[in-house]
Amino acid sequence: MKLLLIFLSLFNIACSHKTSTVHWGSKELKEMSKNMVQEILKSPPIELSKKRVYYFGNIRNDSHDQINTKALAQKITHALTKSKNFTFTNDKNSPYDYMFKGKISSIFKKNQQSKEMFFNFNLILIEQKSSSIVWSHSVEIRKFYTRPLLDW
Repeated sequence: MKLLLIFLSLFNIACSHKTSTVHWGSKELKEMSKNMVQEILKSPPIELSKKRVYYFGNIRNDSHDQINTKALAQKITHALTKSKNFTFTNDKNSPYDYMFKGKISSIFKKNQQSKEMFFNFNLILIEQKSSSIVWSHSVEIRKFYTRPLLDW
């Protein structure tokens, strides 16, 4: 009887283990954009002035996942515009003072019981006249998935 109770307890623990996916999702989109916007708004090197015009360039996806980088760029642009400190142009051929540009990379690790995905989002701000990088910030997210002890 004791053996049966121990088995049922272990079975319950194994089946009730919370799991998630290691893939990019809306949660990561929100977390990365929110963190990046907060860093931009509190950063001294970025001159918060409506007189400056910004352009949001490409975010290159070098990760193992399919990531909608345009949605990430739009979310950041929207939040910065809403702060009333930034004016953006949608046209790269229009005159602008600064350009945001980014890259997302990932590292994937796997063993028999778990999977891990590390996402790194690096965003830089380039002054158009001098082509100098005047600001840079990275956000990292670690996603971890553990397989239940008893997998069906």
